[in-house]
Amino acid sequence: REMEKQAMASLSTGSLNRFKRFMLVALALGLLAFVLYIKFIATTAELRFIGANNLDKIPHFVGGALLALLYEGAVGRKRLAVFLGLVALATIGWEAFEFLFDSDTQYFYRLNPDLWRLDAAGDIAAAFLGGYGYWVFAMRRS
Repeated sequence: REMEKQAMASLSTGSLNRFKRFMLVALALGLLAFVLYIKFIATTAELRFIGANNLDKIPHFVGGALLALLYEGAVGRKRLAVFLGLVALATIGWEAFEFLFDSDTQYFYRLNPDLWRLDAAGDIAAAFLGGYGYWVFAMRRS
């Protein structure tokens, strides 16, 4: 019973200070707003501008930092290799989800598969940079 309580406590964000909890909510809401904007509001010209200027890398970077915040809240600053494995799983999973279920992504792939691969690799790299950047610069601060 005691181990169960400790496991549940470690899954909460209780180990994050007030500022980090605020950042967690702010980043999550920012990502949600970006997705809703892309899916329901952005015009074709705006989507082209975002893609042509690689502005979609910003939410991937933020997503990596958000993953790091969640990881810190769950287990603290432990096991960088496990953390990076989770980032890889989440980011590759997200790219696979987009590829399988997003018609725009499928069209982009059919139009130019090499450019899609490069874009997906850039998205994954941006998420790693966001997560590792948080690990290095913010996670050690309480």
